[in-house]
Amino acid sequence: MAEPRKNNSTIYLVIIAILVVVIGYLIFNQNKQSETIEQQTETIATQDAEITEKAKELDGLRLEYARVLEERTQLGLNNDTLNAQIASLDMTIRQLKRSGKLNAEKRAELEKLVQELKADIEARDQEIAQLRQQVDSLGKENTTLQSEKQEMGSQIENLKSTEKQLSEKVAIASRMKAENVALSVFNEKGKEREGNEHKAKNIDKVKLVFNLAKNDVAEKNVKEILLKVTDPSGTVLYDLSVGGGIFTFNGEKSFYTAKQDVAFDNSGQKVEFIYSKGMPFIKGNHTFEFFCEGHKIGDAALLVK
Repeated sequence: MAEPRKNNSTIYLVIIAILVVVIGYLIFNQNKQSETIEQQTETIATQDAEITEKAKELDGLRLEYARVLEERTQLGLNNDTLNAQIASLDMTIRQLKRSGKLNAEKRAELEKLVQELKADIEARDQEIAQLRQQVDSLGKENTTLQSEKQEMGSQIENLKSTEKQLSEKVAIASRMKAENVALSVFNEKGKEREGNEHKAKNIDKVKLVFNLAKNDVAEKNVKEILLKVTDPSGTVLYDLSVGGGIFTFNGEKSFYTAKQDVAFDNSGQKVEFIYSKGMPFIKGNHTFEFFCEGHKIGDAALLVK
């Protein structure tokens, strides 16, 4: 009976040994699988971090392009090409964020793209800087031109003012002047009496004589000389049928009594008026005024007693 017990013990030991080996294998295999999973997880995590980093870098470049676009717009530049480039970059960023892994080829492609974009942004910044410098230079030139224009305008205004003043002075200087005005009267018998005071019964005609003063500024042409006679009541004596008329003096219309044309030759020539009233003179002071080219050039007075 002892032999069967011994055989049973041996079988138990063998089974136990086999179980130990199986369990050990299972444990080893499980550890191996866990290690593989951990490695795969680490690889995926590494790839995700790399994708995130590249996407972040491209997003940063996208912001730089947005800045460049705004600055170019402010300078009035055409941005069609830049807008297309930004749209392409946006698509690249979206594709990168959707990708599950980053292989060596894609990684190299992104690195190349990043370098090209950085170089492009730097080139565009240099272009913008140069354009701003040109704009500043043009602005300064424009300011200088505006200043010169204002100064020139001021000089022109001064010249116009000076010219106007000179013209006014010339106009004043060119006015005619009656010199040596002498008054005398004729009675009905034709006897002439000089002086400025006479009795009404002794006055049939009035003679007025004066010289046109020399004037080197005045134009040598035919001058229209007007005579205006005003009686003591302030009434202008005129008759349209015998040569009287209307003229403008100091912006107002007035009557004149007689006129004559004189060819001015700057010789101090003599001018003579013979005025016949046609009726007796009333007592009081009569004034005789001479006008030429809208200006008074002389006068005389006759006191009728």
